[in-house]
Amino acid sequence: MKTSIKILSIILAVFLVTSGCGILSNINARTITPSDVIISETRDVSSFNAVSMGSVGKVLLSQGNTESLTITGSDNLVPLIKTNVSNHTLNIDTDENIIVTGFNTENMLTFTIVVKDLSALTVSGLGDVQMATLSTPSLDLTMSGAGKVQLNQLTADTLMVTVSGLGSVDIAGGVSQATIDIPGAGTVNV
Repeated sequence: MKTSIKILSIILAVFLVTSGCGILSNINARTITPSDVIISETRDVSSFNAVSMGSVGKVLLSQGNTESLTITGSDNLVPLIKTNVSNHTLNIDTDENIIVTGFNTENMLTFTIVVKDLSALTVSGLGDVQMATLSTPSLDLTMSGAGKVQLNQLTADTLMVTVSGLGSVDIAGGVSQATIDIPGAGTVNV
């Protein structure tokens, strides 16, 4: 737990530094500080087997019979999260004209996602992705953001992992064939 908090703190520090640079390049950006009022919002999602995470926060993935997405966080941030399903991919993004300052462990956005099957996971935002178990024929995991992906028990025929950002991927379980590509400054443990 302490390791996750340390990693998330480093990620948030990197995000805040790079967000400050965004102000200079986008005059129309508005800065938001998360409120202390925490809400949960369930989004209507279905028919996806891939997740693309382009926001900031913690992602809790699980495999089940009914697909769902619940977002928990500050009441002034949750409505700014854009979600849609396109080409069987659940896309999660934040409005590009927003810079968030003041994240901490109390007001961090949490995305709770239930998938029937997961064939692809793309993380281009900042955060911590956790999944206890996944059974799938094939998984393509791409990380171009910063953070950590942890999958405690994967059962798959093929696994492809690409880490071009700053982060770590830890996967345990049984995989028949794995392809790992690390052109960035990340680590992969399979």
